[in-house]
Amino acid sequence: MPKAHWIIGATHGIGRAVAEAALQRGETVYASGRDTLALATLTAAYPKLCHALALDITDQDAVILAASKLPSPLASVQVYAGTYTPTAVADAVWADTLKTIAVNLTGLLGVVHAVLPLLRAQAGQGQGSQLVLCGSVAGLVGLPKGQPYSATKAALLNFCQSLRAEELAHAARSHAALIDVRVINPGFVKTRLTAKNTFEMPFLLEPEAAAAAIWRGLNHTNRWMINFPLPMVLLMQALARMPAWLYFTLARRM
Repeated sequence: MPKAHWIIGATHGIGRAVAEAALQRGETVYASGRDTLALATLTAAYPKLCHALALDITDQDAVILAASKLPSPLASVQVYAGTYTPTAVADAVWADTLKTIAVNLTGLLGVVHAVLPLLRAQAGQGQGSQLVLCGSVAGLVGLPKGQPYSATKAALLNFCQSLRAEELAHAARSHAALIDVRVINPGFVKTRLTAKNTFEMPFLLEPEAAAAAIWRGLNHTNRWMINFPLPMVLLMQALARMPAWLYFTLARRM
């Protein structure tokens, strides 16, 4: 039986590339996003494998309705929906800040709230799954002009760590299959969002390369965080581990 995935944010960027990689392998994808035209082109390209479930991730009723249409078992639920407005905190437009939190954090938590009972019911019948949430290396350290985007990604990382611990405990306690919680932390990927940046982005990846790294991580490793590309990850980790005085000395020049 072919694997089935629910991929949210499948209309553009990383999510689109992840969905297409699965479809090219002959797997079934339930593709969600706000852009109905982009969803239509995806389903037209793979009419037997791709099923469109249009939704706005900030509309919890729509998320719950879409979840009710999913098959069982699901191999994975993956969320790549996101938004980004580069700005300094003092220059931020409040409406943009609220939108960033609503899409990148509240909406994502809403998806988890909607699907977790479904995935636990499936796990109770011996069918494991993956719950994959897209963060960013920006969540590893606070950088100038990264707010509120990087703040939502840092919160997401904390949430995923807690959720993975809970699901490991639940599987052991209930003797159910595991809901394998993963978080994806990409560096710069060439998308509509990163096109807003006015600076040179180091180690910039094409969406297809990002999708390949994601599927390698999901299929071939047990790492709960899938971070890439390595040079960018090492740079962000080095910044995060610096003494505070050194970090702020460098950061104020960025």
